[in-house]
Amino acid sequence: MGCDGGTIPRRDELVKLKKKAEKADRDTELDAKWRYCALSCEKLQLPVVCCELGRLFNKEALLLALLDKSSIPEVAKHIRSLKDVKEIILTVNPSHKEQRKADACTDTAPYICPVTGLEMSGRYRFSYLRTCGCVVSERALKEAPSETCYRCAKPFTAEDAVPINGTEDEVKKLKEKMLERRQLAKATKRKRKVADRDDIACTSSTHQEVTPVEKKTKSEPKTVKPAKIPSDTASSKIRQTDLRTTASGVAKAAGSHDKTSNPTCRDAFKSLFTSSQHDEVKDKTSNWITCNSYK
Repeated sequence: MGCDGGTIPRRDELVKLKKKAEKADRDTELDAKWRYCALSCEKLQLPVVCCELGRLFNKEALLLALLDKSSIPEVAKHIRSLKDVKEIILTVNPSHKEQRKADACTDTAPYICPVTGLEMSGRYRFSYLRTCGCVVSERALKEAPSETCYRCAKPFTAEDAVPINGTEDEVKKLKEKMLERRQLAKATKRKRKVADRDDIACTSSTHQEVTPVEKKTKSEPKTVKPAKIPSDTASSKIRQTDLRTTASGVAKAAGSHDKTSNPTCRDAFKSLFTSSQHDEVKDKTSNWITCNSYK
């Protein structure tokens, strides 16, 4: 089995086997999931949102993607609007410092758990609470069980804790729960619509029962009693009394203006006027030049 030159070949040199698929480095994979946006592949920057499947997104990048839903990638296909995501509250790591790209996988994580202080780097499991959006580690949920949030004291249940970047089995379960919630929301929405229609029908029927009475009352003309027309005799009597009153009034007015004929006035007062008796005597005794010189 020797070759020329006396060399003996080995098995791996004669038989060629299929190469194994190259596995991605675990550190780089965790770094991509926990430090970068799943949609834009950019570094996570506040505000950060998390979907119902536990994927992290930059809120700004998600808004831009929702504006054009035709070109949205498969990672965010299940997100219909901002109502399907929750803005999470992250606790900043005070000891974190940005380092060079070569050492990016070995530096400290930018966020930590507010209870245990564990770094949010993917080596520890984290969850966010659907009620308030606070992010805590699963170790804190297990070691210090509570019915209120550790940070904001809002009540929550075990079902409200959604794992961030969970395993494939966890993602499947979260997807089933998401579909169940959406179907339940649709059913409740239909029930509300039916109830609203029934209320509108009831109000319209009562309105129709009330409006005819109102229309009848409005359409009925007001009964006005006709005025009594005076007879001929009565009208003639009224006219005679009116004439008498007007004649007496005219006479009184004339008498009030004629001061010379008024018996109540004195002769001295009457002499001021040209029609007094003194003037008549003077007219008789005066000549034609001085006759009635006061007129």
